[in-house]
Amino acid sequence: MKIVKETPQKLLGRTRIKAEISHVGKSTPSNKEIKTSLAKAKKAVEDQIIIKHIYTKFGEGNSKIYANIYDSEEDLRKTETKKILKRIDDAKKKAEEAAAKEAEAKVAENQEKKEEVKEEPKEPAKEEVKAEPIKEEPTEAKE
Repeated sequence: MKIVKETPQKLLGRTRIKAEISHVGKSTPSNKEIKTSLAKAKKAVEDQIIIKHIYTKFGEGNSKIYANIYDSEEDLRKTETKKILKRIDDAKKKAEEAAAKEAEAKVAENQEKKEEVKEEPKEPAKEEVKAEPIKEEPTEAKE
């Protein structure tokens, strides 16, 4: 990712970013991938980055990206539209629900493992019988 232009907008508490990303032979990167790479490049928090536009020309393999990086969550909430704020809140709720389901699945899995361990000692131990290998007698070769 190459940052082409960076414009600070102090009254709004954000920085406007214009960047270019190359993705030859691949599909256009998702908003999440772009947020992650912008967060690494600008050392910002992913939750405070809003991707405004991704422009891709057919067959080129390059995209222009316009994004806003906010200084704080409060600045983001003051400036952005209700639609974008709703989208952010819905995404957070889905992530929390997914984390809760994953935690419940782990707890259930651990309980099943504990039950299996408790059941194993109750079964009587079986003695293993070792079978002796069969010895073949050499046959005489025909002349």
